[in-house]
Amino acid sequence: MKVNQERSRPLPPSMSRMRAQWVEETVSETVKADNCLFGVIIGPGGSTIKELQVKYNIRVLVPRKGSKDEPITVQGKDKTLVKNAVLRIKALIAEEKERRRVTTPVSQTLCIPKALHGKVIGLQGQNIRPITQALKIKIQFPNKNDNSDEVTLTGLPDQVDQGISRLLNLVNQERSRPLPPSMSRMRAQWVEETVSETVKADNCLFGVIIGPGGSTIKELQVKYNIRVLVPRKGSKDEPITVQGKDKTLVKNAVLRIKALIAEEKERRRVTTPVSQTLCIPKALHGKVIGLQGQNIRPITQALKIKIQFPNKNDNSDEVTLTGLPD
Repeated sequence: MKVNQERSRPLPPSMSRMRAQWVEETVSETVKADNCLFGVIIGPGGSTIKELQVKYNIRVLVPRKGSKDEPITVQGKDKTLVKNAVLRIKALIAEEKERRRVTTPVSQTLCIPKALHGKVIGLQGQNIRPITQALKIKIQFPNKNDNSDEVTLTGLPDQVDQGISRLLNLVNQERSRPLPPSMSRMRAQWVEETVSETVKADNCLFGVIIGPGGSTIKELQVKYNIRVLVPRKGSKDEPITVQGKDKTLVKNAVLRIKALIAEEKERRRVTTPVSQTLCIPKALHGKVIGLQGQNIRPITQALKIKIQFPNKNDNSDEVTLTGLPD
């Protein structure tokens, strides 16, 4: 790291005094995290915490297993190194949360009319077996004596979403086939005068439901045979309304709309530029930048980020990095 390289070089007396302002008896900062995430800071055999302590010349105190509401404490004699260690610890925690999100199995419920369960499953499971095997998910239908219409899919998030889509295709195929009178009566129980459900979302996310030129909302309305009412631009606290004559299709449309909103939130999170501040002693700014920026230019060009140092007359130690989160 450029800062560490510059720290090892001797400074003239005036600059040494500036650096000395950053050395205190003990600097301490805390980081809050769920107890279940402490392991990522410790690492296998304590390897990660040792690496942090050596790299930043600090001490990291992690609460004991089972403790509640106790933060991780970072202590050191150099304010800059303590702050940078805290930033690294927060990054490790955020990375672990994201890793767990995409690798932790989830369960989602899909409503399929009881009258169609046997047809969707197929003889000895021939219709759903290819789905469960290909996507490595579990699909749980209620027992024959249970009149519930809820089907539960369990697996990794992306695979579960694909499973829902494929099950809906099976349902639509079966809907298009004529049913005997007894099953037709069972299906008729799912047809009401008007079924209506709402979905709450921030006003700024309504566009993802509408889509370019209204393409997404048209696709939803055709696929699920429903009507989607999106509040006008500028409205506050008004939900999206889904209306239709088939309870199953309305519920499944609501699930799809919620998924679209969640996907858009995640897309914005990883593609929206952010700014983070790093503390580097003023005495080292010129050395870190290098002659005509030769030290930091490769960083900014390779990572496509902006690094903003304070003006020469500004005694601030804060350096701001702007770009995509990763």
